[in-house]
Amino acid sequence: MRLAVSHTAGFVGSSVFVWPVVCCSATMRPPRQLRKDAALKRSATTLAMRTHAAGLRHMLLVSFEGDEFDQALAHAVSAERARALRGMRVSRVRRPAAPSASASAATAAAWLAGAIIPSSRRNIGADMFVVPESLVSFAPVRLTADAQSQLRPWAEALHRCALVYSAQGGLELEARVSFRVGDSVIRGYVDCEVFDDASAVVSGGTLLGPLSYLNSACATHANVRWSGGHSGWVGRALRAIRVGEPLYACYDSGGVGVLSCAVCAALGEAVAVVEPRWGG
Repeated sequence: MRLAVSHTAGFVGSSVFVWPVVCCSATMRPPRQLRKDAALKRSATTLAMRTHAAGLRHMLLVSFEGDEFDQALAHAVSAERARALRGMRVSRVRRPAAPSASASAATAAAWLAGAIIPSSRRNIGADMFVVPESLVSFAPVRLTADAQSQLRPWAEALHRCALVYSAQGGLELEARVSFRVGDSVIRGYVDCEVFDDASAVVSGGTLLGPLSYLNSACATHANVRWSGGHSGWVGRALRAIRVGEPLYACYDSGGVGVLSCAVCAALGEAVAVVEPRWGG
């Protein structure tokens, strides 16, 4: 497999929605109100795109506020892989806190299981992870197996990484915890039914999940190398990574071909053009 990834910054207009309040009688159980997120079940978006949008929505909410939130959201929905986010309710008023920093996948999985709530529910707590109703089963409320496997990389990213935004670099990731060489830093998954040229798997489909928001760098400046297959894609630390350090994927990884080094470009140095490779 070969993977071509590039990142471009851009802005589009975006509407900001406010979470609705449902009033009901205290003496009888109200009917469940299907909100805008639930309509995604009948849309053309795939399950993988819905999990991507739900994870990205939560990460945007914990990472930004005010005008910066509006700019980051506008940039995010300009990408085809975040198309489902355009059909979700997003409010910068509702700003959950980021979970405690942790590199443990088990900690992230446990947090996700306890934080999930479908968007049709009332009285959504500030720190709940809201997902479209189409991603959960009821009695009891829990994620479907496929949704769980695709949202766990987002839960891990929320514990391990911080999302940052700039007009030049778009959405980028920084480390919230330290990593040793070879540690799993961030993961992703591929949707073969959509094409986004900013995150395209050349053999078909699009890379989704938090891994798709790693900017690229040359071997000198990169600190993450990724590989992937049918079980998903993973980015591992090329060297020790400190808290607060930007995360850059090495474009010299097998199966990965991108066009430039974000660090060289920022420093005004010559930017190499790298052709896509087979492998990975």
